Amino acid sequence: MHQVHSVRIMDDYEAYTLGKLTRHNFLHQDLIRNFNVSATGSDLIVFLRIQKTGSTTFASHLGHDLNFTTWCQCNKTLLSECNCQKKWNFSVLFKIKRNSWPCRIHADWTYLHECVDGVIKKYAGGQVKHRHLYVTMVRDPLRRFLSEWRQVSDRGATWIGTQLICNGHAATKAELPPCFRKNWRNVTLHDFMGCASNLGINRQTRMLANLSIVGCYNTSASGLTYDERHYLMLASAKENLRNMAFFGLTGHQELSQILFENTFNMKFVKTFKDVPTSDTWSGRSVVSNVQRDKILFINRFDVMLYQYAKDLFFQRLQMLAERTKDSSLRNLIHTRIETSK
Repeated sequence: MHQVHSVRIMDDYEAYTLGKLTRHNFLHQDLIRNFNVSATGSDLIVFLRIQKTGSTTFASHLGHDLNFTTWCQCNKTLLSECNCQKKWNFSVLFKIKRNSWPCRIHADWTYLHECVDGVIKKYAGGQVKHRHLYVTMVRDPLRRFLSEWRQVSDRGATWIGTQLICNGHAATKAELPPCFRKNWRNVTLHDFMGCASNLGINRQTRMLANLSIVGCYNTSASGLTYDERHYLMLASAKENLRNMAFFGLTGHQELSQILFENTFNMKFVKTFKDVPTSDTWSGRSVVSNVQRDKILFINRFDVMLYQYAKDLFFQRLQMLAERTKDSSLRNLIHTRIETSK
């Protein structure tokens, strides 16, 4: 008689703690992303900006570092008359006015899907853009959480102007009890982790999920346990991230640039650069193994989301390398992926 051995599959959380990456089975259609952004204004790029994911840097690249000549299809001598950069910044990038994000700068997936059409109707005379191309950046959850803590503690950041709206209703103080009065300056890491309503905990999962499926911010209405609620949010966040036109990884800037350029058939005039860990707030934060383990545990849904996102990101790049006829691009992708391991 043959002895049957059960095969244990490592989950994403455990794989992260061991420095490994689990492989997921994605559909072919999930790995191929290609969009030609219309210069007529019929397309809209909606940037879902998650705090402490390098979104400010990426927004600057989008607003200032794109080569518009191919996209505009204008005669170079008449390029100024095409006004392409203004059209890109104010219309395609969903910025109605200079430095203005109509749904607020850190709107989540749930609120953006309630807000965008209404804003377009208001400013475009009832004409709604027919295609919304969502983009975002995702970051290693340990580094992102530490970075948020340092910005809150050192600079007193609160992001109090962020709209927390779901199904047309703003979150109440009863649903999200404040962790501080005026600001949280000088908060210790222990207290930052200890506030149950701290929106920095599993922020990426929450901001990428459709919160209406879990009763929005009313955690008691659904009758779900904490983990049941968050596993539903995690599944939703994975689906929404997978269906976005593009997402990049904060810790892989050049590869994110390559993926963006080949997704939208546009080129940047500058090469994206990774910031040395020692130059980041998270890199300058000294934490014990006990603190690290606690950060990862309370952010376990962001950990699982990140592992999923990272695998999808690299599989998309590998698919791009297989499909491209540009041997130099193929070699560059393979080299960068190898050095990223």
